[in-house]
Amino acid sequence: MRIVDIIKKPIITEKNELWKKNAIKKQDFDKVVFKVSIKASKPQIRQAVEDLFAVEVLKVHTQILPIRKKRIRGSVAIQPKWKKAVITLSAGNKINFFEEI
Repeated sequence: MRIVDIIKKPIITEKNELWKKNAIKKQDFDKVVFKVSIKASKPQIRQAVEDLFAVEVLKVHTQILPIRKKRIRGSVAIQPKWKKAVITLSAGNKINFFEEI
């Protein structure tokens, strides 16, 4: 699999930012969350992040989120299941998605 096929997009939410702040206070580690391919394994995700961002990865935690039903204008839409990866970077490594802002 190519890197583009493994890592789909970063997930930036308030909860993820709180993980970063708590991790930096406690252990000086940085955590980043990505939406990844459902077929990707942990070693593939680790290698893709290390190659794409030139950082050292300590841990990779994955979670497959279930199918969700959503109501849109009276009809039901189904969101397919997807995989989330929480990447723990080693001390001193950091990924900034918004450097210029």
